[in-house]
Amino acid sequence: MAQICTTFDVHYAPGAQCRFELYGTKGTICVPDPNTFGGPVLVYRPEDQVSGQAIDPGLMAHNAPQYYTGYKEVPLLFDYNENSRALGLSDMCKALRTGRDFRANYQQQHHVLEILTSFEKSSREGRYIPLKTHYTRTAPMQNNPMHGILDD
Repeated sequence: MAQICTTFDVHYAPGAQCRFELYGTKGTICVPDPNTFGGPVLVYRPEDQVSGQAIDPGLMAHNAPQYYTGYKEVPLLFDYNENSRALGLSDMCKALRTGRDFRANYQQQHHVLEILTSFEKSSREGRYIPLKTHYTRTAPMQNNPMHGILDD
């Protein structure tokens, strides 16, 4: 189970807050701004907690807060972790040429849209909203030794 809060209504120093955070029952994941494609993926789990001082480090005089103490960086498993705009379009073109299903398909988009609209509906009605759509994840892209060559 996870919680999402979206806002553009906050102010923070550059680098002081990750751009996308998922707070779950088993930990927190921080990912960089999805518009920039780069940066670390950080995970924080209860067993990774650093025993620290009882006061908020942000309130301590003369010390900058250590925002991500205890977070662990997750190694990235796949290529294209820098600016990769139009990668989905390239993948779709390759899929059309080879006859395989493309990864960013209408079933995925429909499912994501239902999830996003269910957030608002759940909040408005104060209840759990069961999803009607189902999405089966397609195979991930294969890493190719030659950067820029997409798999079949």
